[in-house]
Order: sequence, then structure tokens, then C-alpha cells
Amino acid sequence: LDLTGAFLDLSAFDADAASDDPLRWRQALRLYAGPFLPECPDLWAQPVRQARHSVFLERSEHLAEALLASRDLPGVADIVTAALRIEPDWEAGIRLRMRELEARGRAPEAMETYHKLAERLRRDDPR
Repeated sequence: LDLTGAFLDLSAFDADAASDDPLRWRQALRLYAGPFLPECPDLWAQPVRQARHSVFLERSEHLAEALLASRDLPGVADIVTAALRIEPDWEAGIRLRMRELEARGRAPEAMETYHKLAERLRRDDPR
């Protein structure tokens, strides 16, 4: 199989995500469309799938934190919204969403987001 000249999104994702450049992280996040080969039950695919998913969430969190620190609230919203579309129960993303809403002066929405998260956590762990 000759892949000369082919664009491999997995390789591009890995290179961009491994960079120290937050602009490349943003590109990596754009490339991530969800789990790697989600329909593939083969054991070899599981660690590849989990590793990329973990990197996606880590880079999403780090980039959103940096954008929040620089007060780029639309950028934070974009990153967090995209990540939550893929991982709706991502707690770090939900916390970032609350901080972004609070920074925009939308405290009631931030509190509503908090109450939804708290209710979900109570449902998941009713201790």
C-alpha cells in the first residue's frame, strides 16, 4: 500500500497534539472527529482509540484554560462545545463551560450548568 502524498488525519493529529504550540493543538482538535475506528472490535484498536481520546480531552482542556486566561471567551466556548459534543459527560469541560459563562457575566447560566452537573453526579453515585 503506497501512501505517498496521502493525508493521514491520525498522523497529523498525533503530530499536532504532540507539539508545544497551542495553535497546532487547535488544529489537532479540529482533526479529531470522535473515537478511532469506533466500530472496530479488534483488541489492537482499543488502546489506540483510548490514547487518542485522552489526548483530545487533555489538549482541549489545556487550550481552553489558556484561552480563558487570555480572556478569549469565544475561543473557550468553541473548544469546550466541540469537546462536549464528543464527550458530553466530560467534567473538566463542564467546569470550563461554567467558568466561561461566569466570565461573560452569565452567572445564572453557570449556576444552571452546575446544578445539572451536580444532579448527574448524584444520579451516578447516590451515596
